[in-house]
Amino acid sequence: MSDFFKLDRNIQLRIVMMFITIAIGSSVGPNMTIYYVDYFGPLVTGILLVAVQVAGFVAGLYGGHLADNWGRKRVMIGGITTMTVGYILAAAMNSPLYINPYLTFFGFLMATLGISFASPAEEAMMIDVSTLQNRKFIYAMIYWVINLAVMIGAALGGWFFKTARFELLLGTALGALLSLVIVVLWITETFPASKRTVHGQSVWSVVKSYREVFADKRYLKFMIAAIGATVIFSSPDYYLAAHLGQSFNNTTIFGVPIFGQRMLSVITVTNTLMIVLLMGTMTKLFQKWSNMKATAVGTAMQGAGFALSFLLNDFWPLFL
Repeated sequence: MSDFFKLDRNIQLRIVMMFITIAIGSSVGPNMTIYYVDYFGPLVTGILLVAVQVAGFVAGLYGGHLADNWGRKRVMIGGITTMTVGYILAAAMNSPLYINPYLTFFGFLMATLGISFASPAEEAMMIDVSTLQNRKFIYAMIYWVINLAVMIGAALGGWFFKTARFELLLGTALGALLSLVIVVLWITETFPASKRTVHGQSVWSVVKSYREVFADKRYLKFMIAAIGATVIFSSPDYYLAAHLGQSFNNTTIFGVPIFGQRMLSVITVTNTLMIVLLMGTMTKLFQKWSNMKATAVGTAMQGAGFALSFLLNDFWPLFL
């Protein structure tokens, strides 16, 4: 922990913001799939979720381009403001007095666009103020914080989304607002004007900028593999949530009723708890493995585990 306090203040604040953003996203994100299926049906839900991901992808590309034009802080403020407004709208549309699933979807679309738009600037800021010596420590801590946030968020969402949805969404909006306050008041610009590019802000300028990136064949192969891996990593948030919401056989474990949303929470908490507790041990056990071997074996195991999860309907097989 002492190493954390030696880091640049922007990195410390960014890690705090990441914890808040991931926790609030994990508390409502997966459960929103079940929410949409209830109101729109599985086919329309699938189309909507694809549209959200495509929109987020485009927003991320544009945010990355502008981060080199405008600087990091300005892009972060724009993205996190959009995220905050989206979460506030979603909370307002699920009050005890009024529920509107269409505006709820629009609110979460705004939140996704805001997060995606700000993300490249946030990542670039981490590179700006880190060094080759402390970068591995920083990203190891980020990975640990992400999993801790997912565990807490999933636990809150699984237990309270169905019974206290408005209060949970209200807490999500307040968390987003706190992140915005941190950026506006305490984050400082890390990319000086002298280093900024002179590319335009049009869509065509973005295309020309990324054309240079895609010319790197090694990076292009890495990106394609990363997309494939992301398909696996994102499945619990989307298909698994819908599967459990519709097909899970409700049960009672140690006197606690477990239904689909809570089972999703149990799975997520179990996985992330193991990561939080065992990450250091596993790293030491396999430190002699090459990055290629470790990535291939780990991705294969995770893919197989998720595939089984999509077929099973009962508590103990899913838990195992």
